[in-house]
Amino acid sequence: MDVPGVKMEPHLVTSVQMAKCQMLDQMQCEENTWSEDGAGKMSDAGSTSEDVCHHDSCDAGHHMTEDGCEECPENTWSEDGASSCNECPNGLMSSAGSTSQEDCQHDKWEQHDGKYLSEYSSGRYRYDNLEEAQDECSERSDCGGITYEPRNRMYTLRDGMELKDSNSGEISWTEQMDSEDLRVGKPDSVVQSSTLSWSGMAQSADLAVDGEMATSSHTTCAWDTDIWYLMQFDDIRCFEEVVIINSYLNYNAYRMQDLGVHVRNTKTDTDSLCGVIRVREDSTIEGQTYKVSCDGMCGNSVMLRVRHNRGEYSYMGCIHMREIEVHYSEPCEAGHYMTEDGCMQCEE
Repeated sequence: MDVPGVKMEPHLVTSVQMAKCQMLDQMQCEENTWSEDGAGKMSDAGSTSEDVCHHDSCDAGHHMTEDGCEECPENTWSEDGASSCNECPNGLMSSAGSTSQEDCQHDKWEQHDGKYLSEYSSGRYRYDNLEEAQDECSERSDCGGITYEPRNRMYTLRDGMELKDSNSGEISWTEQMDSEDLRVGKPDSVVQSSTLSWSGMAQSADLAVDGEMATSSHTTCAWDTDIWYLMQFDDIRCFEEVVIINSYLNYNAYRMQDLGVHVRNTKTDTDSLCGVIRVREDSTIEGQTYKVSCDGMCGNSVMLRVRHNRGEYSYMGCIHMREIEVHYSEPCEAGHYMTEDGCMQCEE
């Protein structure tokens, strides 16, 4: 009796030997031999029938089918050993092969057909994959969005944020804030290193968090001086993004060149850099709006710092903002609690 894919001596095959053959059936056939469907299946020791042969359980992100494990499609997810994929709830989206419901997210990129964004971002700015371009853009302070160029089939990072009409079939994407996942956090107090008075009015730190675009905060400008702006919170927050609107749309905007955005935790005396602003040559409000990702860094304050040493910069350093916003996620998910170092999972 021949068993596909397994070389046997020409004598009567017992039921136990048949069971062994089923287990061996997952091994690769030797040269000049072949096997039928069923390769890759498994059985327990001592099995006596082909009916008990089965595929091994699937890894997370996959599900079981008659032909074995297959990857879960987009907008679904699965854990280890799943027989089917779970759909993302409430219209959320996920990549193929997602392994947890936490992978289901809102689509934060809005597509604009027939539109382009001006000015390329600095450094590498061309990508042949949209997802890679989006990941890179989210991490950079000099990226206002992405424009696809049909003539060279490349996705390009763009510095500007103002959408313009395209005559060559370009497509652009801009990143949107998710109001369901993020909160706009107003600090409990704000203070700046110094305050400039203009026409008898002090341009104090609180004017950058009053929700009014007609007012601005403004420090004094100086060479070789550490200039800062501090937003203090009573509780620990995990910050996702800081949005800064420059007061000036002309060359004065460069007085905030290389301004660093930091998340600080005064309880643990830690300081983490979110990113640095690279001022754009753009005379629009959109162009002078800068989004700096903090990627969930936790602390109880956000500090802006800038220093322009004479001879290294063309303009003195100072901080002047129409508005500043900080976006933070829910302090802790269910089953977790907040500590000085961030969210920790509850014990058994």
